[in-house]
Amino acid sequence: MKIKKNHKGASVVGVLVILLLVAAVAVVVWLVLHGVLGLGKGSGKAEGEGKAAESTQVTESTESADESNAEAAAAQFTEVEVAVKGDKYSCNGNEYTLDELMAELESVSDPAVTITDDGGLAETLDALIAKLNEKGISYTDKTADVSAETE
Repeated sequence: MKIKKNHKGASVVGVLVILLLVAAVAVVVWLVLHGVLGLGKGSGKAEGEGKAAESTQVTESTESADESNAEAAAAQFTEVEVAVKGDKYSCNGNEYTLDELMAELESVSDPAVTITDDGGLAETLDALIAKLNEKGISYTDKTADVSAETE
Protein backbone atom coordinates (compact mmCIF):
# COMPACT_ATOMS: atom_id res chain seq x y z
CA MET A 1 0.00 0.00 0.00
CA LYS A 2 1.39 3.39 -1.05
CA ILE A 3 0.87 6.45 1.05
CA LYS A 4 0.45 9.68 -0.83
CA LYS A 5 2.13 12.68 0.71
CA ASN A 6 0.75 16.18 0.37
CA HIS A 7 3.63 18.35 -0.88
CA LYS A 8 1.49 21.40 -1.61
CA GLY A 9 1.77 22.71 1.98
CA ALA A 10 5.55 22.27 1.93
CA SER A 11 5.94 24.42 -1.18
CA VAL A 12 3.90 27.23 0.41
CA VAL A 13 6.16 27.14 3.51
CA GLY A 14 9.26 27.20 1.30
CA VAL A 15 8.01 30.24 -0.60
CA LEU A 16 7.24 32.03 2.69
CA VAL A 17 10.75 31.31 4.02
CA ILE A 18 12.31 32.68 0.83
CA LEU A 19 10.13 35.82 1.02
CA LEU A 20 11.17 36.38 4.65
CA LEU A 21 14.85 36.05 3.72
CA VAL A 22 14.47 38.54 0.87
CA ALA A 23 12.67 40.98 3.20
CA ALA A 24 15.43 40.63 5.83
CA VAL A 25 18.13 41.35 3.23
CA ALA A 26 16.15 44.37 2.00
CA VAL A 27 15.92 45.74 5.57
CA VAL A 28 19.66 45.33 6.14
CA VAL A 29 20.47 47.06 2.83
CA TRP A 30 18.11 49.92 3.72
CA LEU A 31 19.75 50.33 7.15
CA VAL A 32 23.22 50.43 5.59
CA LEU A 33 22.19 52.96 2.94
CA HIS A 34 20.59 55.25 5.52
CA GLY A 35 23.59 55.15 7.83
CA VAL A 36 21.76 53.50 10.72
CA LEU A 37 24.38 50.77 10.95
CA GLY A 38 27.19 53.33 10.72
CA LEU A 39 29.08 51.59 7.96
CA GLY A 40 31.51 53.81 6.06
CA LYS A 41 31.67 56.55 8.68
CA GLY A 42 35.10 57.24 10.09
CA SER A 43 38.04 54.94 10.19
CA GLY A 44 36.68 52.69 12.92
CA LYS A 45 39.75 53.43 15.01
CA ALA A 46 39.40 54.75 18.52
CA GLU A 47 41.69 57.73 18.22
CA GLY A 48 42.31 60.77 20.31
CA GLU A 49 44.29 61.60 23.38
CA GLY A 50 41.50 61.53 25.92
CA LYS A 51 41.66 65.28 26.41
CA ALA A 52 37.89 65.58 26.19
CA ALA A 53 37.69 64.27 29.77
CA GLU A 54 39.82 67.23 30.88
CA SER A 55 37.27 69.72 29.58
CA THR A 56 34.51 67.82 31.40
CA GLN A 57 36.50 68.00 34.62
CA VAL A 58 36.98 71.72 34.14
CA THR A 59 33.21 72.16 33.76
CA GLU A 60 32.46 70.00 36.81
CA SER A 61 35.02 71.81 38.96
CA THR A 62 33.49 75.20 38.12
CA GLU A 63 30.16 74.18 39.61
CA SER A 64 31.63 74.13 43.10
CA ALA A 65 34.11 77.00 42.59
CA ASP A 66 33.38 80.64 43.27
CA GLU A 67 32.67 82.98 40.35
CA SER A 68 36.24 84.16 39.74
CA ASN A 69 37.61 80.60 39.70
CA ALA A 70 34.79 79.54 37.38
CA GLU A 71 35.70 82.22 34.85
CA ALA A 72 39.37 81.26 34.92
CA ALA A 73 38.59 77.56 34.51
CA ALA A 74 36.13 78.17 31.67
CA ALA A 75 38.74 80.25 29.84
CA GLN A 76 41.12 77.29 29.79
CA PHE A 77 39.53 75.85 26.62
CA THR A 78 37.86 77.54 23.67
CA GLU A 79 35.08 75.37 22.24
CA VAL A 80 35.14 75.17 18.42
CA GLU A 81 32.66 73.09 16.38
CA VAL A 82 33.89 71.72 13.05
CA ALA A 83 31.48 69.96 10.68
CA VAL A 84 32.90 67.59 8.07
CA LYS A 85 31.02 68.44 4.86
CA GLY A 86 31.93 66.35 1.82
CA ASP A 87 35.63 67.02 1.24
CA LYS A 88 35.59 70.38 3.12
CA TYR A 89 35.24 71.55 6.70
CA SER A 90 32.68 74.01 8.04
CA CYS A 91 33.51 76.21 11.04
CA ASN A 92 31.82 79.42 12.20
CA GLY A 93 29.69 79.51 9.05
CA ASN A 94 32.67 79.34 6.67
CA GLU A 95 34.00 76.46 4.56
CA TYR A 96 37.70 75.61 4.74
CA THR A 97 40.23 73.22 3.28
CA LEU A 98 42.23 71.26 5.85
CA ASP A 99 45.18 73.67 5.76
CA GLU A 100 42.91 76.72 6.07
CA LEU A 101 41.04 75.13 8.98
CA MET A 102 44.25 74.26 10.82
CA ALA A 103 45.47 77.87 10.42
CA GLU A 104 42.14 79.05 11.86
CA LEU A 105 42.35 76.61 14.80
CA GLU A 106 45.95 77.53 15.54
CA SER A 107 44.88 81.19 15.87
CA VAL A 108 42.49 80.19 18.70
CA SER A 109 43.85 79.96 22.24
CA ASP A 110 43.63 76.32 23.48
CA PRO A 111 40.91 75.10 21.12
CA ALA A 112 38.74 72.13 22.15
CA VAL A 113 37.30 70.92 18.84
CA THR A 114 33.98 69.10 18.54
CA ILE A 115 33.77 67.23 15.23
CA THR A 116 30.32 66.63 13.71
CA ASP A 117 29.25 65.00 10.46
CA ASP A 118 27.35 66.93 7.79
CA GLY A 119 27.62 64.43 4.95
CA GLY A 120 31.40 64.29 5.14
CA LEU A 121 33.68 61.75 3.51
CA ALA A 122 35.46 59.25 5.76
CA GLU A 123 38.81 60.24 4.25
CA THR A 124 38.15 63.90 5.10
CA LEU A 125 37.33 63.00 8.71
CA ASP A 126 40.43 60.77 9.00
CA ALA A 127 42.66 63.56 7.63
CA LEU A 128 41.25 66.04 10.17
CA ILE A 129 41.74 63.66 13.11
CA ALA A 130 45.30 62.86 12.02
CA LYS A 131 46.14 66.57 11.75
CA LEU A 132 44.58 67.37 15.15
CA ASN A 133 46.62 64.56 16.74
CA GLU A 134 49.76 65.78 14.99
CA LYS A 135 49.24 69.34 16.29
CA GLY A 136 48.21 68.17 19.79
CA ILE A 137 44.78 69.81 19.58
CA SER A 138 42.13 68.18 21.78
CA TYR A 139 38.91 67.07 20.10
CA THR A 140 35.68 65.15 20.61
CA ASP A 141 34.49 63.05 17.67
CA LYS A 142 30.68 63.14 17.57
CA THR A 143 30.40 61.69 14.05
CA ALA A 144 29.57 58.22 15.38
CA ASP A 145 26.59 59.71 17.29
CA VAL A 146 25.06 60.90 14.01
CA SER A 147 24.39 57.37 12.74
CA ALA A 148 22.50 56.47 15.93
CA GLU A 149 20.26 59.57 15.69
CA THR A 150 19.51 59.42 11.97
CA GLU A 151 15.99 58.25 11.07
